[in-house]
Amino acid sequence: MLTRRKIASTAAMALASALVLAGCAGSPGSGSETGPGAEKIAALRVGIDISYPPFEFMDKGEPGGIDVEVAKALGDELGVPVKIENIGFDSLISSLQGGRVDVIISAMKDSKERHQRLNLIDYFKTGESLLVKRGNPKGITDLASLCGLKVGQVSGTVTLTALEKASKKCQDKPIEVLPFGSNADVNVALKSDRIDANLEDDASLRYVAKTSGDGRDFEVIPQKSRGDTHFGIGTLKNDTEKTEAIRTAYSQVLNSGKLSEIYKKWDTPMRFPPV
Repeated sequence: MLTRRKIASTAAMALASALVLAGCAGSPGSGSETGPGAEKIAALRVGIDISYPPFEFMDKGEPGGIDVEVAKALGDELGVPVKIENIGFDSLISSLQGGRVDVIISAMKDSKERHQRLNLIDYFKTGESLLVKRGNPKGITDLASLCGLKVGQVSGTVTLTALEKASKKCQDKPIEVLPFGSNADVNVALKSDRIDANLEDDASLRYVAKTSGDGRDFEVIPQKSRGDTHFGIGTLKNDTEKTEAIRTAYSQVLNSGKLSEIYKKWDTPMRFPPV
């Protein structure tokens, strides 16, 4: 097990080199006991699609939200600076595989298909809901009631695939699933009546319903039959050392109570999957 002093020293030397070569700015965090491979992380480059409050969004001109704070907490545990890369959701995995980022922390749902392409360290558990306009003018209750209606979803998401499967169960009136670049775009389309609903995780949609138009724009229809879903921190499939270093750092963030503090700050239920 590496000591705090060795990690901080290695991170400081790597950061100094990075500053000379790339001209970037930043200072390492406190550092702590971490897993094997931590000494190879000079900085934590985090891929995030900054369009999904309260997990990630622009807050007073700067990236903010739950996932941004989780990323910074991981950087503190590793003793390295954090660099946020704003990347469209459907390009996050390819950016990780191409070496643009070291990790994905972007409310990415854990799925069997994604496990074939990357490692996922689950860090949040939530259910799914439908977001509709206030008053629910189309009388939407569940996925079956979406037949013949328009539903928006972000390209590259697991939920987009779920909607497409649900549409096949409709008889003569399939669901018209419209892809968008970001969840913010989906909600704008819902507000302007270009679509009829948005299917997403419950925590995010409740935040949107609460904040948009001071709570007058939308309402949430829970989908308990859909069950719980987990968000995962994504790392390269073949990078075992970095994955274990990040997994260990996450365990420390969880066990220290920092994760609870982050969720409490953003008024989000604290539901933690097992590490």
